[in-house]
Amino acid sequence: MPITCKSCFQSNPDGNSSCMRCGKLLFSETTQQFFQTGEMGGGGQQQMFPQSATSAPQPVSVMPPATGLGSMRRAFAGHGTLIKHHSWLLNGQNMQVMSIRQTIFDKLVQRHLDKSNTSSENLTDQGLIDEHRDYIKFRRKSTSVFIYTAPAGNDLYISRATTVQPGFSLLRVIFFLLMLAVIFTPFINVIASSAAAATSVSTSVRSLGAPAAPGPDGSAIGALFLWSFLLFFFSLPLLWVLVAALVRSIVSLVLDGDFWVLLRPSSLTEFQRDEVALMEHTTDNVVREAMKQLGLDADKITAPPTGYQPASRIRLI
Repeated sequence: MPITCKSCFQSNPDGNSSCMRCGKLLFSETTQQFFQTGEMGGGGQQQMFPQSATSAPQPVSVMPPATGLGSMRRAFAGHGTLIKHHSWLLNGQNMQVMSIRQTIFDKLVQRHLDKSNTSSENLTDQGLIDEHRDYIKFRRKSTSVFIYTAPAGNDLYISRATTVQPGFSLLRVIFFLLMLAVIFTPFINVIASSAAAATSVSTSVRSLGAPAAPGPDGSAIGALFLWSFLLFFFSLPLLWVLVAALVRSIVSLVLDGDFWVLLRPSSLTEFQRDEVALMEHTTDNVVREAMKQLGLDADKITAPPTGYQPASRIRLI
């Protein structure tokens, strides 16, 4: 009996322990029995979830159990900033979870969208208890769309979440380097002044009883100290800004896996907004096509009430 890989949906011969396409381990015997036992109708066609002993179908779930104490990291950490989320609920279609997921994956691959990549991702929402979910990740340039399918009682739940991770802003990088230069220049000047003063004293000691060798001018050393003090005084506000930025970056690293978030622009360009709209349009069209192929009600896959054009600002700072 063929076994379908959960990661890439490749059909593998019965008895294979790993997938022929991606090499990942296939389901264990217990999991295979969960997805592959039971019959639908009289033709012996297999279904993904076993029939309940009663006539009324019982709520099912393919979610793995929550484990561990976890951490504070969010589900989409490392994949950018979550900017949009949209979902649909199909009544009485919970038995179609794996079929719709595999069909969506195949159709996204068949789109051959330039510079796009489709993969399977297992994401973890970490809090007091970890929760794992399997997503289809559809990525192009700085935009990623994550598609999730799961049974919700007797219904089928489908959602897509859009994240963006723009590259570094040249203007922000230059400002950051200039701020570092202004903050640390006084400290460098103080070190240089101290070294010059120490050299002057050492030269004076060695020259006792001999013609004095020319040494550093005392007035020049004093001027350097004064200049360093003035720079340090005016750089104090920038030092507090740097500390605040460091705290914000550490928080972003813990929650979202991105320490350099403040070096990325806080708003999207027109091209990036157009890219987001293209990815969401394509995803929704693929979900509709998958629904039609499986004989489901594709009319329920509707566009978001606010449309496909995202807001330009994605962060406050």
